[in-house]
Amino acid sequence: MPGHMVKQMLENAVSKYPKLDGRFPLISGFRFTFSPGNEVGNRVQPEDIRDMNEEPLDLRKSYIVAMLEFMAKGGDGFHFLNEKLSGVEIVVEPEAAPVLPHLVTRCFQTIGPELDLSVEQLRVRKERLKMYQTNKYNKTDKGFIRINPQLDGRIQLKN
Repeated sequence: MPGHMVKQMLENAVSKYPKLDGRFPLISGFRFTFSPGNEVGNRVQPEDIRDMNEEPLDLRKSYIVAMLEFMAKGGDGFHFLNEKLSGVEIVVEPEAAPVLPHLVTRCFQTIGPELDLSVEQLRVRKERLKMYQTNKYNKTDKGFIRINPQLDGRIQLKN
């Protein structure tokens, strides 16, 4: 997806702010700042969109973007995606995609107690425990890990 469409997606995502409706973004791999006081369509500036290496968004460069089919088909005001996504590669067909509740369940199963886990499940568990920075203070007496979600600053307001 070209960078100019990434910017357009972010503009749509924050267009209803401060109302937090379904279009407000969940992002990964970059951060951005937006100005909620600006008029809709002019709240996100390309120089305020940065990847994890602090490189600014290039409006002409192509980026790999993952999204739900609902969004790609124009849901939550992303109608321009449905109109302009010809030639986009569908990596996982919706029918073949794992169901989100199953993914979440599997994730939490791998960070629970070590009950009859395969070698691969133990490897994944070890990686996730490291990711969640587990220690003796955030484990329950039954071996489960307490997870404390926190804001990480990927989306910020600009004054």
